[in-house]
Amino acid sequence: LWAPQVGPQEALVSCPYREVFFGGARGGGKTDGVLGHWAIKEKRYGADFNAIMFRRTTVSSEDAIERSKEIYKPLGGKLNETKLTWRMPNGGRVSFRYLESEKDADEWQGRNVTDAWVEEAGHYVTASPIDRLFGVLRSAKGVPTQLILTANPGGAGQHWLRERYFLAPFPKRPQVHNRLLPNGAIHRYAVIPSRITDNRILLDNDPGYINNLYMVGSSELV
Repeated sequence: LWAPQVGPQEALVSCPYREVFFGGARGGGKTDGVLGHWAIKEKRYGADFNAIMFRRTTVSSEDAIERSKEIYKPLGGKLNETKLTWRMPNGGRVSFRYLESEKDADEWQGRNVTDAWVEEAGHYVTASPIDRLFGVLRSAKGVPTQLILTANPGGAGQHWLRERYFLAPFPKRPQVHNRLLPNGAIHRYAVIPSRITDNRILLDNDPGYINNLYMVGSSELV
């Protein structure tokens, strides 16, 4: 029903690191990549898998929710339309929620979330609400936890994304970086660049989409 495309999506599915930046260009296959990655992971870990996608408003998640129906429903998942939560075929959960402030993130304290995805991370002026999610990423059953950030060009948070993930110049291939933590431990995190040319399915079905991107605004944004 779903398989990763060669390139960034394959890299995401096999990525072992707890923090991942996945993206960089519109139409790069980010949404499909994360939804498919979660379907594979849920099959492996079953009821111990609990994933949440966050955006600043749940309305902004409509496209991802519709795409999730195309992937998860044929697999046997059941969507609670009111709660926007999938009960997946092996007992795992995938939910769609909003995250705008640190307070929103604090409401999840005490929960066991194995996977979190912040879509359009560039819309956040600072990384503070996103970083709070590390406090809820845990699993008593041994599921490897992961926080994925996806982003397109533009947005109020471009400065911290560039600095944190070394996006200037934009990397040509996946990279792994180290961050020294206050306790002396090393936090390793991955940057998986995704370009429109990596999404062959989109370009085959809509070959004129690249031309659209030349009309979105300034030459820097293009």
